[in-house]
Amino acid sequence: MVGYQQSGIRSHAAHTGEIDRKALTRRFGTSTFSLRVPRFGDFERWRATRIDHSRFLAPAFGEAGRTWAELNTPAAWIEKYVTDRRLSRRGLSFPHLLFESSHTDAAGPRVAGEVNISRVDGLSQAGELSVWCTPSVHQSEVTGWAGHVVVLEAFTRANPLRWVIAPVAVDNPRPAKGLGLAGFEKTARLRRQRNYDGSPTDHNLWVCENTSRNRIRLQELMENA
Repeated sequence: MVGYQQSGIRSHAAHTGEIDRKALTRRFGTSTFSLRVPRFGDFERWRATRIDHSRFLAPAFGEAGRTWAELNTPAAWIEKYVTDRRLSRRGLSFPHLLFESSHTDAAGPRVAGEVNISRVDGLSQAGELSVWCTPSVHQSEVTGWAGHVVVLEAFTRANPLRWVIAPVAVDNPRPAKGLGLAGFEKTARLRRQRNYDGSPTDHNLWVCENTSRNRIRLQELMENA
């Protein structure tokens, strides 16, 4: 996402929607992280990571009426993959998988997270950001960088989103600092908006508008990660 001049910031993508592929890869510590669109054959690595980190992920990403194991079956992956692919073609979803590779990992890159903008409303041109990243010493840095890349991409594509929203459970305060840094503003509290850890929970609604100021901020954060 680099290339054109705007207030001294390189940002070709902010006008054209073109993405510098180098922007989708970043090194943190001894690992290299990369973002790409999911492929059908990613199931085994996706499932292995989600099962290994079920205690960390299930509270925020579980569903009422379905166990965590049921949400990570081959059938669940096919449903997710086909739905994401269909909605992505219509500009209503922007799914990404996050991969981590290290010279010490003989098995090759592993899935380290997901960064999605989904539930895009065609009328308001607003989409909902969802991010998870496996626990590590660099988790906050990786999560921030990946989120900045995907939100900036959504703001600079051919048909850009006007808003990106992020409902965050009040019992999950970790994302607040990063969202505020990236230009999101806390605008409302949604009472019992959705389940968190199996119970209906209040969520704070964070909103980021597609403005020149926010695009520049995202660009700077992404480049300086």
